[in-house]
Amino acid sequence: MDRFDSILPCAFAILKILFRCFFVFSILLLWSNASTFIQKRPPHIPQFHIPEEPLLEFAAALRIEINRAFIVLRDIASGTINRTPSVNLIS
Repeated sequence: MDRFDSILPCAFAILKILFRCFFVFSILLLWSNASTFIQKRPPHIPQFHIPEEPLLEFAAALRIEINRAFIVLRDIASGTINRTPSVNLIS
């Protein structure tokens, strides 16, 4: 078994992503250079702005959920998880 067998799928995926980015940028470059010859404007690429406050709220909420998941995983790994429900579900 070759030692590069486990690396090759990941390397091909990265190369595919890089090639696609290069292709898109080359099309945009050709369009911007050819626009003077064909009298067309270059494509309008809109500006994208993410407000800071909702992003910070989302990050804080995500951090809390990740911490809860880590607490559960730690309890499972250490064997201290409560296997019996603390609330009587049958009423």
